[in-house]
Amino acid sequence: VKRVLKKDHLFFNKIISVYPYYPLLGIALYGKDGPCIEIPKPIEFNISPYILQHICSIEGLKNNIDVKMKDKHCEIKWPDQDCQDPVLQLIFPPTLSTHLRSVVQIVLKWKEEVYNEFSLLIEKFKVIEYKMDESVWEAIREHVGSSTYDGVLIKPDFVLEKVFLTGMSEDVTKIDPTFRQLVEETSKQVERKKQTKTETLPMSPALYQIMCNSGLKKQILDQVPELRIDYDVPTKNVHLSGLRDEVLTAKYEIVIITQQMKNKSIQMNPHLIKFLIATDNEEMSSVLFLHHNINAMLEIDDSDVKLRAHSKEDFTAAEKQIKEKLLHRQILVEDKSLLKSPEWRSLQSHLLQVFNAEKITVLIEESSSEMVDNMVIAGLTSNVLKCYQQVSEFLEKNTTIETGIPVQPSAKMTFIWEEGKEILEKIKKNVNVTKKQNSICLSGPRVKVQEAENVIRDYLHSLHNDTLCIEKPGAKTFCKIHEPVHAAAARTNYHCVIRLEEAGVEDNLFHNPRFQVTLPNGLTLSVYKDDLCRHNVDVIVNAANEDLKHGGGLAKAILDAAGHKLQDDCDQIITNYGRLSTGDSVITDAGNLPCKQIIHTVGPRWQSNSPSTCEQLLRKAITTSLQLASENRHSSIAIPAVSSGIFGFPLKLCVENIVEAIRDYVETPGQQSTLQRIHLVDVNDKTINIFSEVTKAKFGNQTSAVPSTAMAPNPVTRAAQSPPAPVNRGNDNTVMAKEGLKIKLLQKNIEDCTTDVIVNSVGADLDLNKGAVSQALLSRAGSNMQQLLNDASVGTQRAPGSVFSTDGCNLNCQEVLHVVTPQWDNQRGTSETILCTIIKKCLALAEQNQRTSISFPAIGTGNLGFPKDLVALVMFNEIFQFSCKNKVQNLQEVNLVLHPSDMDTIKVMEISCL
Repeated sequence: VKRVLKKDHLFFNKIISVYPYYPLLGIALYGKDGPCIEIPKPIEFNISPYILQHICSIEGLKNNIDVKMKDKHCEIKWPDQDCQDPVLQLIFPPTLSTHLRSVVQIVLKWKEEVYNEFSLLIEKFKVIEYKMDESVWEAIREHVGSSTYDGVLIKPDFVLEKVFLTGMSEDVTKIDPTFRQLVEETSKQVERKKQTKTETLPMSPALYQIMCNSGLKKQILDQVPELRIDYDVPTKNVHLSGLRDEVLTAKYEIVIITQQMKNKSIQMNPHLIKFLIATDNEEMSSVLFLHHNINAMLEIDDSDVKLRAHSKEDFTAAEKQIKEKLLHRQILVEDKSLLKSPEWRSLQSHLLQVFNAEKITVLIEESSSEMVDNMVIAGLTSNVLKCYQQVSEFLEKNTTIETGIPVQPSAKMTFIWEEGKEILEKIKKNVNVTKKQNSICLSGPRVKVQEAENVIRDYLHSLHNDTLCIEKPGAKTFCKIHEPVHAAAARTNYHCVIRLEEAGVEDNLFHNPRFQVTLPNGLTLSVYKDDLCRHNVDVIVNAANEDLKHGGGLAKAILDAAGHKLQDDCDQIITNYGRLSTGDSVITDAGNLPCKQIIHTVGPRWQSNSPSTCEQLLRKAITTSLQLASENRHSSIAIPAVSSGIFGFPLKLCVENIVEAIRDYVETPGQQSTLQRIHLVDVNDKTINIFSEVTKAKFGNQTSAVPSTAMAPNPVTRAAQSPPAPVNRGNDNTVMAKEGLKIKLLQKNIEDCTTDVIVNSVGADLDLNKGAVSQALLSRAGSNMQQLLNDASVGTQRAPGSVFSTDGCNLNCQEVLHVVTPQWDNQRGTSETILCTIIKKCLALAEQNQRTSISFPAIGTGNLGFPKDLVALVMFNEIFQFSCKNKVQNLQEVNLVLHPSDMDTIKVMEISCL
């Protein structure tokens, strides 16, 4: 060893140092001249800038790498993280160079081991690049900030138009499909947005809603799913956003859909048309149809109402909805001055404020039809009915009426007029009180009159009277001489009145019928103004309630007159059989009344939301009363206006149903009835007048119609009254009424007339090819007139007396009035009355439409069989009546046009003209 150590050693001419090695120590001892160890140079390592940024951005990740490399005797010199081409250095730690023996063991494999270790660490990271421009990045920028992308770095490079996804390999691999899909979809959307165009189409909100509800919008989107359809309510436009081809496809489909919608003009009441014009059509279409899943809408052009619907089913449902949800009601205004009162203005303002607060749902207006004043309420059915009820109640309560309370015997009248002054003075504060024959007449507001009537009736019921008949000779003279003395003594000593009555002196006002008709089966139907409590029949009908408690109205008056036993009898019926149902009738004794028995019938309380049910129940009540009277072998019955009082049934409708029930009863085939006389009885003039009018309309031309001498004169008939005499005559064929209306008798063809209006007579089938006058007019006017007439009659009845207006077409007139004329019935029916009505309607329409002249043919004198003299009399009479009763402002000339060959009619007309 020593020898070797002393020698110098060369290896390939390079000096090699040799040192002794001691096995026991396990080391070599170098002594003073130790070996010179070469420290490894730093290793440069190229790293992705995105991995570098990711390592620097994750807290603690860089330190972890430093620690792991330190275990491999390596220090890392990290480049700046913003460097574009980063290179890091792996450095041998300077502190190890002082430990020679340690360095010797490390340096041999340091470079290899360090490089491999660091490479393994870097290989755990992964970078994926994606093609992307700045617009796509802006679109996904917010999305990549979500928790889905925690733990990775997403870095855009707009110069390269790329985005880099960096992170741990497993994280990047997991996120890559999601991010790649996001990038691809967003790129498509951005590209689509660049090519997207928007077009605007005008469309009503209702039509757009129909498109949505009916699935038409979905149908379009199924074809072009990426198209965007938006609706702008303020501008009423639909916006189509998409590619050019998509927009064109959608526009085409919308045009096809619009053209395929069903269209129809519908006939509506003019008042309902006014209501619809006043409302927002779009809003009303939604209320009526769209809210009920009916794909339809209303369009109004002037006075033409059109209905558009998606399908036939929608069309049918929409028409049904219009009938159910739109309503107009007319209320007869008897006292027009009421409409100028502050109370009416206040009520009208209140109703409009309540029902039209959010949207217009009702329209309230005054209307005149054939010289009759009406209040018309039109709009949504529910609100119209509510409004109608309040207006009806207002008019009912405040309309000025006149009624008479019969007072018999005349001594009672004397007593109340002399001893009841305090009561009468109190009543006179609110109503006018007058004495007229054997009745007390009250006039004033309806409510006050009814209150006053109850007070007077109660007072009359509290009075007692008796009659002393003296048949001894000279008694009459004696009483007449001493009447003043005896009457004064009775009043002073006994507070009673004595009055001498002679047979036949008492007024017969209440014993004569106002109208009477004998029906073909021999039964007599009469109208009487009388107190039901003293009317002379076998049985009277009482308007009762379900419990037979007679506490008000007619029922109370009957109870007061009959005595309290009547209530006991009724209570017993309820105890035995329970409450009655509406329409039921029961019979009791009459108590103190002059009749034999009383039938108590339960009439319906008026319900404006179910009028047909009320009418049916009222007819049932009358029918059961008539049946009960016959079952008890009575020959005469008196019926009041059941349900028209405190039960609120509209008076005219009430009377119409009562008379209709009577007609159904008497005309029932095989009817075996003991009744011979049916009396309609009331003390109120208005009720009596309506009883008379309705009875005349239903039965007036039956076997025998007999007006009473107590009645006002009847309308003109052949034997009743001649027309007012004209005051001025021009030539032989012209008559001038004193009011200025000119009537001309002309011999010419009707189609040659040049007046504003021509009247045509047609049958119920409205066929203009039938009848000489119709054929002549059709030939000159052209075939279009037939179509106009058919259109005008849609939705209306073609009953005799109906009048339909059309344009004059090729005729020299502005308007043709087509009247449905009945066949002559030899005065067994209503044909004469209908003829009178036709003349009135035509004249009224001409005046109302501001026409100055009108031409009539000799209506009914041809195939319809009317007597020529009757037609002449009716026509002249109605023309003169119209002239004198109405303030005619427009109509100046009426022509009666006769065919030159019809000499018989010409002769009769000329005689009537004289």
